[in-house]
Amino acid sequence: MTRLAAGAAVHLQGAAYLVLGFTKGGEVRLRDADGGERVLTPLDLTQDPTFSSLGEAATALSPQQAAWDALKPEIRAPALEREEHVREVLTGYRLGQPDPRFPGEPRPAYQENSQQKRIDAKAAELGVSSRQVFRWLRDYRAAGNHPAALIDRNAVRVAGRLGEAEVVISDAILRVARRRQQDSDLSYVTLRDLVARELEQTGHPDVPLPSQNTFIKLVNRYAPELTQSAKRRRSDASRGEKRPFGKIVCIRPGQYVLIDITPFDLMARSEIDGKEIRLRLVVAMDLYSRAIVAARLMPYEPGAVDITTLMLDIVHPLRPHPSWPALPEDARLPYLGIPEGLMLAAHDMPEGQPLLNLPPVLPEAIVVDNGKVFISRPLRELCARLGTDILLARPGTGSDKAHIERLFGHIRGALAERLKGYVGPHVLARGLQVEAVHFPWELQFELTQWVARYYNRRTHDGLNHPRTPKVKLTPMEMFAFGVSHAGHLTVPLGKDAYYLALRTERRLITDTGVRIDGAQYDSDVLNPFRKAESPYPGLGRKWPFKIDARDPTVIHFQHPVTLEWHEVPERDAEWRARPFQLELADQVKEVLEERAAMPDKDPLAAVRREMDDAYTARVARSQRLAAHTAKQALTGPQKQAASRREAAETQREAMTGRGRAPKKPVKPTAPPLPEPTTENLFEIVGDEF
Repeated sequence: MTRLAAGAAVHLQGAAYLVLGFTKGGEVRLRDADGGERVLTPLDLTQDPTFSSLGEAATALSPQQAAWDALKPEIRAPALEREEHVREVLTGYRLGQPDPRFPGEPRPAYQENSQQKRIDAKAAELGVSSRQVFRWLRDYRAAGNHPAALIDRNAVRVAGRLGEAEVVISDAILRVARRRQQDSDLSYVTLRDLVARELEQTGHPDVPLPSQNTFIKLVNRYAPELTQSAKRRRSDASRGEKRPFGKIVCIRPGQYVLIDITPFDLMARSEIDGKEIRLRLVVAMDLYSRAIVAARLMPYEPGAVDITTLMLDIVHPLRPHPSWPALPEDARLPYLGIPEGLMLAAHDMPEGQPLLNLPPVLPEAIVVDNGKVFISRPLRELCARLGTDILLARPGTGSDKAHIERLFGHIRGALAERLKGYVGPHVLARGLQVEAVHFPWELQFELTQWVARYYNRRTHDGLNHPRTPKVKLTPMEMFAFGVSHAGHLTVPLGKDAYYLALRTERRLITDTGVRIDGAQYDSDVLNPFRKAESPYPGLGRKWPFKIDARDPTVIHFQHPVTLEWHEVPERDAEWRARPFQLELADQVKEVLEERAAMPDKDPLAAVRREMDDAYTARVARSQRLAAHTAKQALTGPQKQAASRREAAETQREAMTGRGRAPKKPVKPTAPPLPEPTTENLFEIVGDEF
């Protein structure tokens, strides 16, 4: 280390300087080769990334530190012992300096002799070759004098036992995987045949394939996408090559609204003929708040008029259907501090009209796929009138609307699974006897109530203030923040020491970057290492990152080859430039205080139980009515048999205290017809007979 004093030569911003001395204020005076002078504070000088002392060969910070911390003690102990021998060769002391635990140092063999003689002495002492000791010294220096360079590689070896054949086989597996991205699912037996044929065609017929178990491990290591479903492979292939993916950044409600259609996992009963039908779910989500602003169930494939109707639901406050049961107060407006009278007057609605608690917005742009209903003339004309742009997602690229695609899975797990007639996401998930119970309008009521009372009031992992990423907000709270800010839019020392002091986190580098402390980070620098094996022993596919808690907008990554440090920014780092961010942070504090004052840790638990109880009561009432209607159509003997069964069931329940599982109602049968007789079959006319 060079002392920063008068006469010292330093390098700064591509030029050489001479330190002239210090000013009374403690600033450093510098002079360049042309006689020009500069005055900098010691902090600005030393913290500049280009600062260095001329003539000093600065050793880069070892990238092995994170790997060293993850190793087992039985692997680190031999390396530490070997480090003591290396230090004795370099300095004559096992700890690098005199220590009372090792009296008599330096020993005669390591005092005044040359380095080569000390290497030979150490080789004779350990029973290894001088060349081996020289390699230890070389690796130890290259790693910045870190003991990780002295690890026994055989103890942490992760390579297989196939040798060079593994490289050839892995290349063949990767080529097969690239060609099979759009194909159907294949078994490992078929994959093995394809890989063997690929080896023959590429000039490696003599390379034998390993056993089936080893082959499966190779496929899982080099081409894990082959083990996934065909739908997943197509989805991954549509995202393109490994690269950082950007995202749409919203700063106000209604800026982007996502709309999509999906089959609903419920069987309904047609109101026309009573047949079982599958419904279609159309959902609109406000990207800023993740709030569902419109949702409809349709018993047919939606057309252009259905999408335009959904657009009206988005820009107009929703009212409950007259046929629906009475909704609780928490499912109705006034909404988010907006007086109900203003909402009604703005949309020419009569005073006292009950409104559902779904926020109406004016979309500045809607994001849809390339379906015919989304590019139809009625929708384009309506959007032109509203001043709404239509953004088309790329064909076959579900990740362009990832937020709403994930919403469909949440609706299935949180709503559809608890309703009668649930059939599952595919045929293999369907129960043995699934019957339709509800009409479509009944399911629409359940969906709208779930959105208004539950979904828009639950915390969302994607809603948080960048300064407090671990505090998750609800769509209602986030929408309220946006309304209060944007208005309610309706129709009318040296760098090595710095990095050494930072916290280390090990993460897998995915296609979308890395997630640390609730925030997502990504950069072009990570492209070569996405889903790749880490070169550091003991980490597997995880990579070390340095985190500065004072600046959570970036994390630091060291390139394993160049040893150069790179800043990886947060994907949402531009939040500083958005308006009203400080006010939003203050409101987050108010939300936390309100939650802390709640006696129940889960305020939605009571809502869920109330909704389930009310739903169960309605189903039981409908079933009792159906059983009573069926009983009225029975004949006298059938009614007597049913009464005897009911009496026996009542007596059994009184004796055992347990009831029997309900049976399906007996279908009414028509009374038996009288047997035909030969009397009065013909009418005799006249007396010819």
